[in-house]
Amino acid sequence: MSIGIQLGAGISFGAGIGLGATPTNSFSLSSLDFNYSNGGTYISANGNTGFTTTGQSGPGEAVWTPLLSLNNGGSPAKLAEIRAYWASNGLNPDNNAYMFNVTWGAGSTLAYGVVIMGLYDYGNNNVFLNMGVVDTGNPIWQTPGTNYFNGPIYTLAGTWNLPATFTVITPLIETFNQWC
Repeated sequence: MSIGIQLGAGISFGAGIGLGATPTNSFSLSSLDFNYSNGGTYISANGNTGFTTTGQSGPGEAVWTPLLSLNNGGSPAKLAEIRAYWASNGLNPDNNAYMFNVTWGAGSTLAYGVVIMGLYDYGNNNVFLNMGVVDTGNPIWQTPGTNYFNGPIYTLAGTWNLPATFTVITPLIETFNQWC
């Protein structure tokens, strides 16, 4: 008989026996999850279907912001799922941003990539994601605390369509607020 041990945000001892929260592997975002979005500098929001970036500046300035607020038509179930994702993975809403692997929807410039993303949750009627596409050509993007507003981490030019699936990169690559 063998016992498996997994360490992370939760500790499990195999066969469904565990202590603490078990991290959720990923979450997806589709056009059905929200009605409105905003875009920062060097970005064009394509309604609730995705966005286009020019490749200028950093992903903190070329930021896309899907509005998940319930009073703006956000899905209560998706909001609960994203809040649970942040909690189960030990992510800090409102203060920090994290690097995520992403799988983009059909018609995107690339099928896979990396985004930097933060959740800003000030209650059901004021909650949104900030995300920017990361150019992984320079390995400095893997260094926690690196400036992602206007470089040395830069954004990629392209079109980024939903649905998209996001998985936080572990160990966490975390940085402080540097959004436009």
